[in-house]
Amino acid sequence: RYVNSVMKLNETTIVSGSGDRTLRIWDLLNDTSRVLRGHTRYVNSVMKLNETTIVSSSDDRTLRVWDLTKNFNPVDVENFDSVVENIVSGSESESEDD
Repeated sequence: RYVNSVMKLNETTIVSGSGDRTLRIWDLLNDTSRVLRGHTRYVNSVMKLNETTIVSSSDDRTLRVWDLTKNFNPVDVENFDSVVENIVSGSESESEDD
């Protein structure tokens, strides 16, 4: 399947969202990955909220918030009337630092 979105979590970890309905946490130092399951359709985008929390959007009309310290299960789900394609941070200062 194809990858729709990739973001840097920290210096050694990236997160991808893909057409197979999963997110992957990639550990670049150890060449391993961890799969996050929860979406029922394509994952369109991923965004870092902080060092331990990410949010993902999907064609399944949801945003899911993932607390990476809590067994990789989504801690919050928001349902929308249509596909959620992109997530954008409202903080200009954060985007300038990344």
